[in-house]
Amino acid sequence: MGKHTLLETKAYDPTDAVFGLTQEGETFHTPLSKGPHWIVAGQTGSGKSVYMNSLLISIMAHSTPDELTLFTIDPKKVEFGPYKGLPFCGADPITEMTDAYGLLLYQVWLMDERYKLLKDAGVKNIEEYNEWFTEHKDKEGEKPRACKIPHERMKYMVSVIDEYADLVMQERECEDLIVRLAQKARACGITLLIATQRPSADIISPTIKANVPARIGLKTTDGTNSMIVIDEGGLEKLRGYGDSIVKLVDGTMVRIQGPYISNPEIDRIFEYFKANYPAPNPVDFKQICVDEGLAQWADDYADDVPYDERHIKKARRSRF
Repeated sequence: MGKHTLLETKAYDPTDAVFGLTQEGETFHTPLSKGPHWIVAGQTGSGKSVYMNSLLISIMAHSTPDELTLFTIDPKKVEFGPYKGLPFCGADPITEMTDAYGLLLYQVWLMDERYKLLKDAGVKNIEEYNEWFTEHKDKEGEKPRACKIPHERMKYMVSVIDEYADLVMQERECEDLIVRLAQKARACGITLLIATQRPSADIISPTIKANVPARIGLKTTDGTNSMIVIDEGGLEKLRGYGDSIVKLVDGTMVRIQGPYISNPEIDRIFEYFKANYPAPNPVDFKQICVDEGLAQWADDYADDVPYDERHIKKARRSRF
């Protein structure tokens, strides 16, 4: 599998995802980055996990690891196990919620640094920046002093939170970071997929709803939950198994039957990616958080404790 021929094309979006078939039998697709963030909600048995895998596989199928990075937060520790070692993944699935907090801290930091790159290039968003970089990559120039990351082609980043309810119940402060990303991250190419099987008002807060306008609603237990997800009833009447109503950022509603990809098929697809792309170069987001003063190691861990066994303290909120 070679590098995508549209890499240098302004209109190309690596996050263009296939959602499934409309009621007219037409394939529905749209870039996840245009959401720019999504709430994915549905009860147990609605097909949420299969739907999420299908979305992610569809964007990996036409992009490369040079264009796209995935992060997954998996509180249940089972849904995203196959993503471990996948060339597209910036880190193995995050299963500890203290680590999830650190990952969100890193993404907020990266968002701020990317905005400095946009300012330095005199552009407004990732599309314009990558076009600018294509024109200037062979020209000499100093790295901007205010920015701690180099000028290079910006990858689109999709971050999946598989069970948002579990995350916020364990690390409530994560909501503030997610809101910060939801408010500003679109221009610099960071997209959130926030999934939950408990779309209640205490989990999907009004603040989250206001900042994450795009929704994927699968079957819910009742009309009240449907109102929380898509702001009207109807999800409780869906059949389950990937039957969904997608609400786009402009308010358009589309009923879609999501595709089904079996676990053996997913395994074979991922084996193909691993065989045709180099091994991933993981992002050491924990060390970046420490180096940038966003967080520090817990006091009760000695220096001889292996790095992977250390824990991150709460970040100093003054940074944000």
